[in-house]
Amino acid sequence: MRNLRLATFCLLAGASLNAGSAPAQQRPVFEAIVGRVRVDVIVTDDDGVFVGDLGLEDFLVYEDGQPQRLVDVQLVDLSERQVLRPGSSADLAGEGANVAAGGAAEPMVEPRPELVGAPEVLPAPAADTSASDLAAVVYLVDGLSLSLRTKLRFVESWEETLIQQGDLTVPHAVYMINGVGQLQELAPLTLDIEELFAAAGRVREVPLLNRPLPDRLVQFHNETVNMEMSPAERQVRARLEEEEELARSVFNLEMITAFCQALAGRSGRKALVWVTAGVKAMNGGPFTVIAGSDMGSSPVVNEDGLWDFRITTPDARVREKHQELTRAANSTNVSIYALDPSSQYDLRGIGGSAAVGMTGGGVLGSDEMLWSLDMMRDELRNAASDTGGKSFIAWSDLDRALVQIEQDTARFYLLTYEPPLPGGDGEYHEIRVEVRRPDVDVRARSGYVEHPRDEKLDRLVSAALALPGTIEGLPISVEAFRFWGSGDQMTLLLAAGLDSSEVQTSVRGDGSLGASLRVHVRVFDEDREVAAEADDDLTAQVKDSTGSAGSTYGSVDPEMVIYRRGWALEPGVYDVRVALLDEISGKVGAARLDVEVPDETEGWRTSDLMLIRTESSLETVPIVRGRFEAGESIGVLLEVRDGVEPVMSGLVLADLGELAQGTPTALLPTVRNLASVRLREVGAGLYRGGIEIPTDLPPGRYVLWAAVTDEPADQEKTFEVLLEILPPSGSRPN
Repeated sequence: MRNLRLATFCLLAGASLNAGSAPAQQRPVFEAIVGRVRVDVIVTDDDGVFVGDLGLEDFLVYEDGQPQRLVDVQLVDLSERQVLRPGSSADLAGEGANVAAGGAAEPMVEPRPELVGAPEVLPAPAADTSASDLAAVVYLVDGLSLSLRTKLRFVESWEETLIQQGDLTVPHAVYMINGVGQLQELAPLTLDIEELFAAAGRVREVPLLNRPLPDRLVQFHNETVNMEMSPAERQVRARLEEEEELARSVFNLEMITAFCQALAGRSGRKALVWVTAGVKAMNGGPFTVIAGSDMGSSPVVNEDGLWDFRITTPDARVREKHQELTRAANSTNVSIYALDPSSQYDLRGIGGSAAVGMTGGGVLGSDEMLWSLDMMRDELRNAASDTGGKSFIAWSDLDRALVQIEQDTARFYLLTYEPPLPGGDGEYHEIRVEVRRPDVDVRARSGYVEHPRDEKLDRLVSAALALPGTIEGLPISVEAFRFWGSGDQMTLLLAAGLDSSEVQTSVRGDGSLGASLRVHVRVFDEDREVAAEADDDLTAQVKDSTGSAGSTYGSVDPEMVIYRRGWALEPGVYDVRVALLDEISGKVGAARLDVEVPDETEGWRTSDLMLIRTESSLETVPIVRGRFEAGESIGVLLEVRDGVEPVMSGLVLADLGELAQGTPTALLPTVRNLASVRLREVGAGLYRGGIEIPTDLPPGRYVLWAAVTDEPADQEKTFEVLLEILPPSGSRPN
């Protein structure tokens, strides 16, 4: 089952995207530039303090060993909500390549008049926009490796750090691999600290179904003592245990790699806090230490020397998975922060708590055992150092480790250079960053893969479908409606909307203004199988004062781009994911819904209530977010199953502001009474119909209250829908 779940996740997330090559849009200072590469760099002194007085001329950047021309450097300080372009000394900037004392060519620095002199302060970004563009902290808690003790230790430190932080300036998201290998979203990307507290509580409550490594070691030790196994039998058992741990490690690395690939949908710097108790990267290990010992004496060398703790060798599978992880993280601009919440007591205490009253328990607390357990943290150290992050192994002060991660994400240098070759070659290119200053530590990603544009966009869509909770690109809205239509099986109708002002347009050959969008939908059932899917082009002319041109699946107007699709689904709970790609700008939006199709075969029941445009009798065009223009023909559609004489009525109520403050709907002033309508029978016991919204309602915010009453069946149901009526497009300023 683990492999199946991983395959499903990797199918969605099996993509990587160079975060430094998407087209510039509304914030050209922060967005990546076509044909240029961005590198986030953290520079600290010997005491670990951030060095914040560096300029353009202080940095040296190499790609594949060759010096590169820096075209920009920015100092991002989200804690102060500002971005600086540091000053540069004119005498250190030059067009040609400088030559160091040793004769080697140094990276070139492109002089820019605005960089000479005092630092330039760029426009101070708002916390909710700049932070989303520039940085994010994403927690991934590995429940497969943690014990109850280590999990609770992490949660307690994390909650304490949240208390000390107060307001967030960088958005956070939280995910967890539970005890059976499933990836759970505990909090999508948010600046709401209460959501993170709720996520921490869920991590605390999630049961750990796996046996942690210390417990397995104790059990293995005690069994080998009590069963009086021969050295050969012990080594066979040890080999099986080590292989199981290696398989778990390979699975873990595959999951974290797919997770990094799925973060391609996020722009800016991403700190991935990987909370785990270790990844086994070597043949041999702690079980081998036990098997190689003479139950009380020092470990002995086997006849062929393969199973002594001193002769461990790297596992080829893990080495390959590490390379895949490094390339995926670097290509998607993810810096891994490996956080092992184990304490020194957890490592050294195995022997003390292991075999009370048993002989030979000393091997569990021996230096050889501690050495073999520490080797399982080497993969964490390597993953962090190779991606510009940092590792925190068995720290006594987890709070301080978490604070360092927050500081790294909120303050860093952003370097931009032009690569030597055109983009899209599909190759991995190594990056090295140096600083012209002694006694500093420099951390940056070590490379990237530059995919061709079409492949890059495909990977971006895959990432958005895999982790929609991390996407803050195009702000799409998605709603799901359940109807029967003409059959007995319930149909799920999906509607997605986007403000058309967010859509990039281009001039077509005929001179019209056009938008080009791709909509991707995946509907997963409770077994994580794909129950329905769609990949559609939504291409249309932008509506102007003379009319519009729509497409098969959608329409475009000045306020919303509308997409709709329907599927007949069996009863159950479905995970619906939607990704919308603007093919002109390369931006993507994503959303996720949990939808239940009820198992109701008999009895009086209704569909969902849906606002629709009634101008066309050939198609049902839903209204997303209850937004439409004044003067449009809008209706409310409803179905009743096993009805007798259902009648629908409604009211338009005023003052959404009062509703938001908790005013009961019954106390809101009535703006308009809506005429009652008897639903008509369209099938055996199936009734359908609706009521019209008055076209003369002025722009504003309202509440639609609707009721369906079936007196012969002694049934009634009410609905409330928020409405936002916009001024006609012709009356709005450009």
